[in-house]
Amino acid sequence: MINRQATIVPVHPVERLRYVARAGDTSTVPLVREAAFALADFAYDPMELLTACKRLVERRPACAPLVWICARILSGSDPATEAYDCVSALERDRTCEELTNLIPGEASVLVVGRAEASGEAALWRPDIELIPVDAADDEDHPIGPLEQSVDLLVLEAEAVSDGEALLRSGAGPFAAAARQTDVPVWLVAGLGSVLPEQMWIGATELAMREHSGSGSYRSSGGYEVVPLDCVDTVVGPSGMHPVSELRYRRECPIVPELFA
Repeated sequence: MINRQATIVPVHPVERLRYVARAGDTSTVPLVREAAFALADFAYDPMELLTACKRLVERRPACAPLVWICARILSGSDPATEAYDCVSALERDRTCEELTNLIPGEASVLVVGRAEASGEAALWRPDIELIPVDAADDEDHPIGPLEQSVDLLVLEAEAVSDGEALLRSGAGPFAAAARQTDVPVWLVAGLGSVLPEQMWIGATELAMREHSGSGSYRSSGGYEVVPLDCVDTVVGPSGMHPVSELRYRRECPIVPELFA
């Protein structure tokens, strides 16, 4: 009888961080979970932890939940516990469930760019029609898709402040066109996506290293900053709220050294 014994080689935390930094367009929760577990390994060394957080954010500044978890870890009294608590909270985030319950019956929903929450909602709601749009292909002619009996435009935010949202490129023209065609615009902002102004500035400056475009929004590197005056309502962990209430969502502590 052949005795085969598997050998598990531990992955160095630096390699785990490199994996997160180089991961492609992946889902938010697995990405942040992997980052949290890697960062927890640096909890014993505050300087190494800060360096690891800064490098991770520099590589993926558009992922607000990643900024959120780094800020929580750096400001917490026990970084390792804070990392695990953040992952647990993110896995309990009810934003997808809230969106699923709030979409009207038999609705035709246009989704521009990322569609994590919207895609999950469509799985549980076979009565709704989900129309995903690649904004990079259709941003010059957004009114066409909106005139095709669309009941709702959903935009899933990468990051949000109390006045702007970081979205995938091409979302701005669709939001403006929705205003012209009287299609309601919902912004999905899950746990960790709303950043205080100082953290928002740091994250978007990294994500938008080269500002371009004209009008009320600016785009760079696959992302776009869009003013929230084109949004009708926000869907988050506690349901649907007016845009004006975003300023009261205090999820992310302010850690200036993260962007120093």
